[in-house]
Amino acid sequence: MRKFCPGWLALLITLLPMTAFWSGSGSAHGLEFIVDTTFIDMHTGPGRGFPKFYSIAKGEKLTAIKQRTTWIKVETTKGRTGWIKATDLQNTRTLNGRAVRLP
Repeated sequence: MRKFCPGWLALLITLLPMTAFWSGSGSAHGLEFIVDTTFIDMHTGPGRGFPKFYSIAKGEKLTAIKQRTTWIKVETTKGRTGWIKATDLQNTRTLNGRAVRLP
């Protein structure tokens, strides 16, 4: 018999609302945000093992392209494309000034 692991429940509770955030299709395509902190690091791929290659400055607009696990592929208005952590969206706001709400 398998033991219940509370860590799995916490992960499930964290990720389920995020999938609802992206809509029924699970796609982040086309969502737009403005960086509302000093900077957000952009990575070359969806994971901590991928190098940081660009810092997105405060006030710069991002367009979400897609989501892979807890990483979001974005494009900046300067044409840079890369990956940010989904939790970094807490450091952004929508184009109409509202805070982005994540679980």
